[in-house]
Amino acid sequence: MAAGERHLLASLAQPAKVLADPVDGMALAVENARFGLPMVAAVVTSSLAAVASYFRFDSAGQVIGDLAASGQLTHSTESEINEAILTAERVFLIGGLGKAIFVTPFLMLALAVVLKLTGWLLDHSAPFARCFTTSALAFLPLSVGKLCLALVTLGQSSVNERQMATLLPSSLAAVMPALSPVAARAASALDFFALWSAALLGLGFSAASGLSRPRGLLVGLALYALYAGVFLIGLPGMGGGGR
Repeated sequence: MAAGERHLLASLAQPAKVLADPVDGMALAVENARFGLPMVAAVVTSSLAAVASYFRFDSAGQVIGDLAASGQLTHSTESEINEAILTAERVFLIGGLGKAIFVTPFLMLALAVVLKLTGWLLDHSAPFARCFTTSALAFLPLSVGKLCLALVTLGQSSVNERQMATLLPSSLAAVMPALSPVAARAASALDFFALWSAALLGLGFSAASGLSRPRGLLVGLALYALYAGVFLIGLPGMGGGGR
C-alpha cells in the first residue's frame, strides 16, 4: 500500500476511533493533528440538517400565522402572501447554511483559543495546533447529533420552528416538558451529544497539555458548564425567555 493511501486511511480511521475508543483514540488523534475530517464532518452534517429542515419547514403556516397576528393578513393579496412565504423559505435556508459553513469553523477556532488560554492559566500550556485539533474532534458528537436530526426531520411530513426543537429528544428537557422556562433552559443544557462533546474536549485537552485525564475531563465539563450558563440559560433569560 502506498504511503499516500496509508495516510488517507489513518486520516479516516483515527477520528472514527475517537468515537469508538475516546480515551486512547483522542490522544492519538490530537498527537497526529487529525482535524481535517472532523471539520468537514461538522460542516457537512450541519448543512444536511439545514437542508432537511428547509424541505420540511412549514413556512406557509408560519408566515400566515405571523401575518394574522400582526393584522396584515386581511390586507395582503395572494401574490404578496406567496412572496412572503418564498422569502421566508430562502431566509431560512440561507441562514441555516450560513451557520453551518461559516459559524461552525469560527466556533472551532474560538474554542481552540479558549483551550490555549485555559492551558496558560493552569500552567499546562499546549501548542495551538493541538488545541485546534482538540476543538475540531470535540465537534464529532455534535456532528452525529446533526446527522440524526437531519434523518429525523426528513421523516416528518412538515415541521414548524417550535417542533424543530423537540424532534431529537436528546436532552433532559425533552422528557420533562412541564418545567418552568428557567428550569427548561437548564435541562436543555443536559444534552447527550453536548455532554459527550464536553467529555471529548476534556480528554483532548489532557492529551494536548499533559494534564491528567481526570483533571482534563473536569476542564471540559467546566468549560461546557460555563458556556451553558451564559449562552443557554443566562442570556436567553435576559432576552425575555421567561423567569
